[in-house]
Amino acid sequence: MLEGEGLLNDASGVTAFQFAVSTLLTGAFSLLDASVTLLFSSMGGALVGIAVIWAKNRVIHFLERTASQDVISYLLIELLLPFVAYVLSELLGFSGIIAAVIAGVLQSKRQYRVTVFDAELANISANIWSTVGFTLNALVFLFLGIELSEVFRPVWSDRTYSNLQLVGMVLLIVAVIFFVRFLYIGLYYLVKERKHREKSPLRDLLLLTFGGVKGTISLATVFILPVSIHGIAFEQRALLLFLTACVIFISLLIGMVALPFFSEGEYEKPVDRGELEILQSVIRYLQIERSHKELSAMHIMAIETVIEQYRQRTFELMTEAMTESEQIKVQEVQGWFLAIEQGGLDDLYQKKKISEKSYRIYNRLLEYHELVGKRQFLSFSGFWLLTGRRIIRNIAHPKRYMIRKRRAKNRDYFNVDIEELKSIFVNNTILIRKRLKKEENDLDPQILSYLDNRRSLILKQLYKRDIIEPKAVENSNYYKEELINAYTFERQQIDTFEREEKINPLSANNYRQKVNLLESFTLQKQGK
Repeated sequence: MLEGEGLLNDASGVTAFQFAVSTLLTGAFSLLDASVTLLFSSMGGALVGIAVIWAKNRVIHFLERTASQDVISYLLIELLLPFVAYVLSELLGFSGIIAAVIAGVLQSKRQYRVTVFDAELANISANIWSTVGFTLNALVFLFLGIELSEVFRPVWSDRTYSNLQLVGMVLLIVAVIFFVRFLYIGLYYLVKERKHREKSPLRDLLLLTFGGVKGTISLATVFILPVSIHGIAFEQRALLLFLTACVIFISLLIGMVALPFFSEGEYEKPVDRGELEILQSVIRYLQIERSHKELSAMHIMAIETVIEQYRQRTFELMTEAMTESEQIKVQEVQGWFLAIEQGGLDDLYQKKKISEKSYRIYNRLLEYHELVGKRQFLSFSGFWLLTGRRIIRNIAHPKRYMIRKRRAKNRDYFNVDIEELKSIFVNNTILIRKRLKKEENDLDPQILSYLDNRRSLILKQLYKRDIIEPKAVENSNYYKEELINAYTFERQQIDTFEREEKINPLSANNYRQKVNLLESFTLQKQGK
């Protein structure tokens, strides 16, 4: 509802503000003239947006007839579309904002055909527009930072308004904004209740009220203000920019504090049982293949690595269904796992219970597994456990840092003492299990099982002297073959589940898209 509100509401607000700026520059204002002009400007802008889309469709049709289809050309046309609509509408004296919005709405309603070209275009277009939107939002706040660095101190130290008056103005504007929103949304719900004869809870009104905080559009709008009027510096521009920035900050802060009180609690989506069963069936298939064939050590480790990747996908599927606080808890436990591993390793080396070679090799395994799971350490605590501790440890013990970074010229890890490495693993396991006893009541048993299985892969690699380097496994042909084999079986399982109506066609399509994306990426890497 908030997105729908912002679609045309923001555009009409910017247009109305442009009229206010025009009044500021001319010094004359008529409510009737302004209303007529606003209506004329908005309707004209809408017509321009429609015309631009019509012209764009004609160009696309011409390219298709001449067999000149090209994804890059189409994307260029799509990216230029809102700018063309805006500039053309402004040149004709209409609202460029309205024209751009209408053009964007009509563009999004375009009917795609079921072809490889349209599928590729839709996929790339969505990613590019997400990047463009994020970049534009970032630029607006970047400009705000640059502007505020120049206007904050002069406004705050200006004697025209006391600091208490400035704070009072900001709070008054914020209060008026939320009050007007509440009245408007309450009126909307009142009409809705009379029509559908069902009463809406007050919580819904408050969620929409405090959810409509000010942000990017407000910043972009205030930048419209002129620097000078009739050759005279517009001194109040700095004050208005200051007030706008403060209102945005306060409204965001109030929204962050108020919204949790009116929500139903942390969002927790149900686990996708269909996808979970498919992934687990692939793991069972690979485990059977590993145990029923006469395979080389490298081949077995390749299968183990593929199984680990499917366990990783299972783990991600389960964590996505958790609440935010539960996800942070899991991230912290993962952080503790690696922190305890590294701490136990350093302690054994410092006490001279292990050799330098064993220390270096085990540390390389830890660095590999840390890299594999690094994208999940999103919380501040997880970041501190991994990054902060490592920085402090490297500063405190530079010699050990140099040992970890030293490269063995003759790949001497082939002759490593496996029993010594196993003793490190066992020692760290004891430390980790002591820690887990404090956490096991707060975590899903399946999550703990996954984390434990992930560590067991280290032990399996330690038993295989000739392939102790994980990268050697991933670069082998066995690994690539087994990965493609797993994707093929997963696709077969999706078809089976769909035929047996365990999953609906929409879910099956989403699963296939994931498999196709992973398989395509694997084949591209193999080609390199």
